[in-house]
Amino acid sequence: YPDDKFSSLIKSQAKMHDLGHAYIVFGDLDLTVFLEIYKIKTPDVLELFENPIKINHIRELISWMYLKPHSSSLKLAVLSGVENMTLEAANSLLKILEEPPAYAVLILQSSNKEKILPTILSRCQVVRQINKVNEASLSNFLESDKITQLSIKERFDYVAKIIEDENLPKIINSWEEEMRFKLLSGEDTREKLKSIIDTRRLLSTNTSVKLLLENLILKL
Repeated sequence: YPDDKFSSLIKSQAKMHDLGHAYIVFGDLDLTVFLEIYKIKTPDVLELFENPIKINHIRELISWMYLKPHSSSLKLAVLSGVENMTLEAANSLLKILEEPPAYAVLILQSSNKEKILPTILSRCQVVRQINKVNEASLSNFLESDKITQLSIKERFDYVAKIIEDENLPKIINSWEEEMRFKLLSGEDTREKLKSIIDTRRLLSTNTSVKLLLENLILKL
């Protein structure tokens, strides 16, 4: 799946005219595609790089967002390092997430999901960028699109390779993340997601790991 999930998601949503009002991106954030697609000019972009992000920063952000765009059809506000936001600031941010202006998009960037309020997460589309260092270490990882190109014998050979891999749990997690991203992009991957989740759950039982993986690999 694409290295830059956020850009791929924005491209997909632009085609479907289904842009969200708020996103939270875990990992690196590249705004190039977003700004190009929606032709947002500099006066209509606000980026905050405060540490910590305090309530007065959010109040200024909200005031700015409620002003109509200057020279674009949309306004874009970006908050980096939102894991460093004070509780007062986070509660204030909820107001703009609950009642956003129709012409405004808010993008939050963070590196630590555990420090984000669940109420904020629930109001944003969550995008987890690929950690390229971690993915690179998964030498036996294959994307589902590549797996579908394998013959049944090649798939079973692949199972024999990953069954002894110490990173098997991470490989399964990567498939899940891939399917969640595809689902968010409009592809119906619910059955595949269910198979991945069921497989991970059953791995801790006495069920044959080889059988579980072979069944899963045929469904990807």
